[in-house]
Amino acid sequence: MASDQENSQDANAPDDTSEKEITRGITIMKSIIRDRDKAVTYNVNWNADNQLIGSNAAKLASYIGTLVRMHIPITATRWSNKELGSAKDKIWTEILRSFNIEDTTIRKKYILQLAGKRHRGWKTFLTNKYLKDKEIFFVEYDPEYPVKYAIFITEEEWVAFVAQRRDENFKKVSATNRERASNPTYAYKKGRLGYARLEEKILDETKSDATSLPPHVLWKEARVGKDGTVRDDVQHIYDECETLSQSISTAEDQENRSVLSRALNVPEYPGRVRGKGHGCTPTSLYKNPRRRNPSNQEVMETLQALQAQVLQLQKDNERYRCMEKCSSQLKETSEKASINCQNKFPEVFAQGSQQLSQKIGSRQKNKRDLPVTSLPKKGAFVPRYQISLETLVDSSDMATAGAIRLLDMEEDIFGYSCTETIGKEDH
Repeated sequence: MASDQENSQDANAPDDTSEKEITRGITIMKSIIRDRDKAVTYNVNWNADNQLIGSNAAKLASYIGTLVRMHIPITATRWSNKELGSAKDKIWTEILRSFNIEDTTIRKKYILQLAGKRHRGWKTFLTNKYLKDKEIFFVEYDPEYPVKYAIFITEEEWVAFVAQRRDENFKKVSATNRERASNPTYAYKKGRLGYARLEEKILDETKSDATSLPPHVLWKEARVGKDGTVRDDVQHIYDECETLSQSISTAEDQENRSVLSRALNVPEYPGRVRGKGHGCTPTSLYKNPRRRNPSNQEVMETLQALQAQVLQLQKDNERYRCMEKCSSQLKETSEKASINCQNKFPEVFAQGSQQLSQKIGSRQKNKRDLPVTSLPKKGAFVPRYQISLETLVDSSDMATAGAIRLLDMEEDIFGYSCTETIGKEDH
């Protein structure tokens, strides 16, 4: 009996050879908090591309993750949400208390962007650990509340977070991203080191005087295995980058498409430089002036100005057409009238001139003495001609004032009626 009982106890006893799960506690960076209470601060360094480097860079990154877990709820879906403004300011203030960082806009922007990455990583960790199985599929049962992280997550936040992650739209996005990241063509092999600290390490080991390295050089070094081997496809991309760098001008390289992206032949995401890591942008790398998008008011003002210009051009065009049409009509009418009058008008005055020259020294009694041809009445187009009539008069016709006489201009002959004064000729 005793033997059976012992065998039963042995069967129920835990297997001493089985591996026990090794757990780690939560990261709250107690050493930084203790030093902060002693007014001890840490120095950090920045490279030429305004990226965090130095011996305390990893410590600052871990501390940022702790502050994010403490101040940002896991239910926050968008890091750019304005409701998180006060929490972000709190994170920035706490970092300034422990690290010697300039309180400038560019430094704050870098730190808060890094905090956003830590927040996404924190939510991804919770999802993979508690909401998915070993095959990385969502579990059907309700996951237990993670008591281990109770100082960061309330039970209400956990319930809301689980509901968000079980949404069908989120599952589709998660599956797409998982498929994309499951088998990268050129896998990154430097873990948490990052491009900025990898660059710092290479420059220190080579004792180079350079302040930075080209993106394609860092890209290749980040894909070198622990044994120092480089895959053939990685080496091929690097060689192509070296060839392109000799043929592409600086202006072409600054069009947000470096030699690395040209060699890889892949589209670039806005605001980043492939092979340089977090914090490096095309503006900071190539020192190009930032192109600001116009505001809505500026767009409307530009649109109104363009509309006014179009209307003015339409008016000018219409006026030009009217002037051209009128000019054409006047020219046509003038040509017709000139043709109709060429044979008649000169003949009239030729005959009249002959008759007047035969009556030298006397006054013409009436218009019937001259052959005339009727001209168009008023309202019709009458061409104007300048003529000269010469006549001699007797001295008896001269007036005492030196005037000779008045000469009537007949309407039937000249087209209009008037009286002209003939003066005495100077001697």
